Amino acid sequence: MVVLEGVTVLDLSKVAAGPTAGMLLGDLGADVIKIEEPEGGDESRNFPPFQENISAFYLACNRNKRGLSLNLKTAEGLKIFYDLVKNADVVLESFRTGVTEKLQIDYESLKRINPQVIYCSISGYGSKGPKAKHGGYDALAQAYGGLMSVTGLGKEYPPIRAGYSVSDITTGFSATMAIMAALINKEKTGQGDFVETSLLQTQVSMMSYYATMYNATHIIPKPIGSKHPNFAPYQAFKTIDGHIMLGISNNKLWKQLCSLPIFGHLKEKSEYSSNDLRVQNLSSLSNDIEKETKKVEKKVLIEMLESANVPCSPINNIKEVVEDEQVNENNLILDLQHPRVGNYKATNAPFHMKSGEYQFTKHPPEKGEHNEEILEGLGYDAAYISELIAKKII
Repeated sequence: MVVLEGVTVLDLSKVAAGPTAGMLLGDLGADVIKIEEPEGGDESRNFPPFQENISAFYLACNRNKRGLSLNLKTAEGLKIFYDLVKNADVVLESFRTGVTEKLQIDYESLKRINPQVIYCSISGYGSKGPKAKHGGYDALAQAYGGLMSVTGLGKEYPPIRAGYSVSDITTGFSATMAIMAALINKEKTGQGDFVETSLLQTQVSMMSYYATMYNATHIIPKPIGSKHPNFAPYQAFKTIDGHIMLGISNNKLWKQLCSLPIFGHLKEKSEYSSNDLRVQNLSSLSNDIEKETKKVEKKVLIEMLESANVPCSPINNIKEVVEDEQVNENNLILDLQHPRVGNYKATNAPFHMKSGEYQFTKHPPEKGEHNEEILEGLGYDAAYISELIAKKII
């Protein structure tokens, strides 16, 4: 049995953060209904590249859902939505702050229809403050939330955003965690809840020890490339045919590194004898290590380091990750099927559960693909459904 079997989720969200949360709930067995406007819909459907005219971006965030197209700006469309809310467990939305009140689909409106509903709101900057009504974009959250100030090579270079949409995707994870907690509380108390998160909230939360270190020292962290502000050598190094990452975080690991013949001479240097000293002398340390690493092929160097139990990794490109044995042994990349696209790959959920393994049961839906099925489930007859189609309400 999948753990969320019997849970119904109405997913009004778009693009990445909300759809990722809806997808993860669907992976765990919830019946997730993706609701889009008949005209337009989720704009991620228009993001290149495409397979058989279907966006790869859209495919990545929308499996395990049914599709309903619905015009919420009409009385008939709003009534249909309210009928769905009566038996829903979760409503998930990512409208700009204030829009749900105008549409009459905000938490207070829906709570009157279903007091037990769990309402999850995802925004760019949160529901309070001067930027509350601003739209949310991953890169802007990285910029506003501090990530871009510590990402990159230094002040002589332009700021760099993280390559992945880390604000979007982790906000989806955050929303899923909060919804799961609210579902547990509902089981205990019978009460619904209002759950809120934002790209900014997630980004600031991810800042973690950077904020605490600043409070302790009042030193503003700067971008230092692949290096770490607390440990050394903890960074990328060149090899003959690529780069590897070292992760030396204590003196035990430093001694293990120096046990290798190519690095043995470094253990005699007093300026590297402690982690504090290695951080202070990071420039010369990096140069001394890279003098040796750039003489060796990446694969050979990794094997050498692993033989001495030194934490390290090749720096893989996306192709290498998707095809990697470790990744695939742990089922981190899924081989999925779509009726138009055929076979495609997607990342799996970020966890495994022996008690209720998630599963793939539904392909990312076409817009409104399940209109008739969902409305028939509400008791609407074929004639009325045809009328709704003619009026472009669905």
